[in-house]
Amino acid sequence: MKNVQFYTFLIVAIVLPCISWGAPELDTNNEPDAPWRIFADQIHYDKKSKTYTAEGNVTLKQNNRKITADKIIYNTDTMKAYATGNVVVTSGSDILTGERIEMDLNNKTGTIHGGHAFFEARHFHIHGDKIRKTGDETYAAERASITSCDGESPAWKLTGKDLNLSMEGYATAWHTTLWFKQVPVFYSPFFVIPIKQDRQSGLLRPEVAISSDRKGFEYAQPLFWAISPSTDATLYWDYLEKRGNRWGAEFRYILDPRSRGTVMFDYLDDQKIDDGTGDSSDKWGYTDDDYLRTNRDRYWFRMKHDQGDLPLGFTGRVDLDMVSDQDYLREFKEGIAGFNASDGYFFRNFGRDLDDYDDTIRRNIVNLTRNWPKYRLNTGATWFDNITPSDNDFTVQRLPWITFSGSKQKVFQTPLFYTLNTGYSYFYRQDGDESHNITGLHHTNLYPRVFLPMRAGNFFTIEPSAGWRYNYWNISAFENDDPGLETSVDRNIYDIGVGLGSEVFRVYDIGGERINKIKHSIRPKIAYTFIPEVDQDDIPDFSEIEPIDNKNIVSYSITSTFTSKLKRKTTSKDSGPSSQIRDNATQYDYHDFLRIFLEQSYDFNEADDNQIEDPEPLSPLYGEIRFYPSPYLWGLADIKWDFYNSQSVEENVEVIIQDKRGDRLHTRYSAKGVEDNLRENLNFFLRVAITNRLSAHARYEQDLIEKQAVRRGLGWAYRADCWTFSFDYLEEAEDRRYSFAIFLHGLGGFQQGINDNIGSGN
Repeated sequence: MKNVQFYTFLIVAIVLPCISWGAPELDTNNEPDAPWRIFADQIHYDKKSKTYTAEGNVTLKQNNRKITADKIIYNTDTMKAYATGNVVVTSGSDILTGERIEMDLNNKTGTIHGGHAFFEARHFHIHGDKIRKTGDETYAAERASITSCDGESPAWKLTGKDLNLSMEGYATAWHTTLWFKQVPVFYSPFFVIPIKQDRQSGLLRPEVAISSDRKGFEYAQPLFWAISPSTDATLYWDYLEKRGNRWGAEFRYILDPRSRGTVMFDYLDDQKIDDGTGDSSDKWGYTDDDYLRTNRDRYWFRMKHDQGDLPLGFTGRVDLDMVSDQDYLREFKEGIAGFNASDGYFFRNFGRDLDDYDDTIRRNIVNLTRNWPKYRLNTGATWFDNITPSDNDFTVQRLPWITFSGSKQKVFQTPLFYTLNTGYSYFYRQDGDESHNITGLHHTNLYPRVFLPMRAGNFFTIEPSAGWRYNYWNISAFENDDPGLETSVDRNIYDIGVGLGSEVFRVYDIGGERINKIKHSIRPKIAYTFIPEVDQDDIPDFSEIEPIDNKNIVSYSITSTFTSKLKRKTTSKDSGPSSQIRDNATQYDYHDFLRIFLEQSYDFNEADDNQIEDPEPLSPLYGEIRFYPSPYLWGLADIKWDFYNSQSVEENVEVIIQDKRGDRLHTRYSAKGVEDNLRENLNFFLRVAITNRLSAHARYEQDLIEKQAVRRGLGWAYRADCWTFSFDYLEEAEDRRYSFAIFLHGLGGFQQGINDNIGSGN
């Protein structure tokens, strides 16, 4: 590995709760204009100068604001006070101490010499030669130190000169040094950071990493910009020693309570390419695909937007995802602006994630929706960005599409119900292929369905149904003239079905302190579906509409559910002056703690097909068990069992066990396929709270077929009163990562990761 030049950057977040010399009102009887009262062993009053001079156990007090000292001189005309000797100023739970202090009680300003301030809201200690309150929400200190640690010798502290801070803005200081005990570890000549509890512009914590082959030393620095109450942005600079500078930006905005969006963009002028010469594919590309990556201009643009309250009652949505090449998201999967961070952000804030990082066709959608009580209109355009290099683009686009659907509802005053699905799409692609030279195609579909729900006695419901599908295709464009192709095709298919269901249940009276009753319900169901065989060979394969197979199937299922009725005792405060707490009537919560589901189907067509040598009309039996007896235990198991081969074709088992201490065990087993196509994996995550301060965790995933580890990692974290240190090791595929983080409570943290690539570094 080449020698790497290390850069260090100190990010300090100082948030000092306001200590008001006029004191915050912490009780309902506080009166801001109440007189100050003075108590002492000896008090002398000069009527001419309107000055009190008090000595010996002096207390100057107004409501919950108090100044104590050996001596206080207090002028009732100018409202200025001068205190010396063991000075203590308290304002609520905040405390300021020092050798002497000059205060202007009206302007809420003052200076304390040899001072120490403690702010309870963030558990901050500040020491300074002088601590000055320069305004209602502003402070200054000379030769100051800040820490969230208690005691005379704090575990860490930040020192600096000429500290200035505003509770509604920023803190600045010169020549700042971070100390661990008596050892200086980081230095910065100047810092400026936001200290407001709300969002505020400023530098965020950087990321530092080392990769031996692909990137070298990496330093990523984000900058947060609070543009307005409804908009903000984050700007990124990512220095890659071997690749160049990657720049990025995120812009977030809120237009109204139902309209908001986020735009993200990265750009890298890459110093390395994968042109297939020498070892370029091993070092700068990926050898498990069939494509080179010869471009230097690399980027990723992604965006999601939700728009409410459009004209005519419409709402809108925009999802954009455009990448320069097939390797970009694989190469920048982790990190501040990596794929995982972006994908998680969009899912949390918009409920929609991105296509997988290794998908080479990226989906982009713009659509408008109009909802009525029983109908829905949805229209838009879908464009698929094929990011693999190619001379021809065969990607099929839907520009535009429109659907109209109706939920299940009555047909006038008849006993019939119906649903409706209809739509139109225009399919387009830039180039035709060897098998078909269609480049433009219109498609229209109509699918109404009618239901007749009935009851058979007191225990059964029966619901026959019938539907009709109509599809029409019209070819609008060819790449080359081809008179042998049909220009229009249609399809007519009907389907019929009937469903039979029931429910029986029994309630068990438990009478326990917590569980009052348990209900056990059993819901069997049988459904039959028939679709005739229709010739569909002339359907254009250019569209995404697949042929519909003929069906003659009966399916049956049974669901068994156990529901507990849990006592929930609530209390409320009486609105009267006595504020006594009274008991309400017992209320209940209902919890499905156990569900068992079985399902299978029988295909009559396959059973009667003489051309099949060994027909297997029975589908695999699907079984599922969900068990959730408490917040500390959760389990799921499902299986698909093939009766003909007496083996399972898919299995999944997942269990989570946890407790109030923070211990957690999460295990998952999965198997799919049979024989040569079998995939079988086992993984687990374990976190153990060793003590109140020390915890350890481990993760492991193994491919049981190949008998090799897919992922494994270990880590631990130690939390002290004012700092936390964590260490993690993760080995995955051909990559090893060592990382550690130090978090200084109240100030943020410094984090570093080291990648040790195995093998070729891919």
